[in-house]
Amino acid sequence: MWGRNKQQFFTYEIFPRVDAKYNAELLLRTLGNTFALGFYRDEKLLHIYVKTIATDSTLRQFFDVKPAEFPTNFRYFALAKLKKERDFYEVHEFNDLQSFLSSMEEGQGMLVWFSLEPTLKELHYGRINKLQQLAQQGSERHKQQIQQIRDKVKDPLYLVKLVLLDNDRKRLKLLAKSFDAYSTLRLAWEIPLFAANPNTILKIINTPPKLSYIRAVLNEKKWIHVTRSNISQL
Repeated sequence: MWGRNKQQFFTYEIFPRVDAKYNAELLLRTLGNTFALGFYRDEKLLHIYVKTIATDSTLRQFFDVKPAEFPTNFRYFALAKLKKERDFYEVHEFNDLQSFLSSMEEGQGMLVWFSLEPTLKELHYGRINKLQQLAQQGSERHKQQIQQIRDKVKDPLYLVKLVLLDNDRKRLKLLAKSFDAYSTLRLAWEIPLFAANPNTILKIINTPPKLSYIRAVLNEKKWIHVTRSNISQL
């Protein structure tokens, strides 16, 4: 498939090796600046997929790999965003997602896109400039916020598109609600009232996230993003 900046993405099912020790930094460089991880539970197993510009021969230094497509036969999706705009400048962490994945029922899926997004840093630097004006008035709280943001942007920032998928809307709502327990920031979920058509589901699954500066300035800042060092939590 063709995605952001007309890159060609390949989809593989991957099989982590039990005894393998991964170099996380090397793996991220291999996957590229934009990639997706997918999880789907059938009647027997939890299947793991990756969408990446990397070839299967390159990935085999980390996993056993076979070309495969992430399932698309879903009727409903839940798209996550931050519940409160004020949380945008906080560091977002996720905890114990293995337990969440274990709780998924047959026919449910999760897809997470990651995209290295320069606009995110521009927004954070803009926030620092605003806070500095307040800090000059002697506000210790604003000085602390400035330092927290500066520490955050030392790391590359990745825009995240987090989607849950199911054929049962009621069950999907429960799954989305349960996910909140694994996020350090409160989330809101976009879940359409009616079943989506197959083309919409395909677009949701196959389109990487992107964020222009103009769009970011003109809209509420509720986009999920993580530091590079926290990608492994997802």
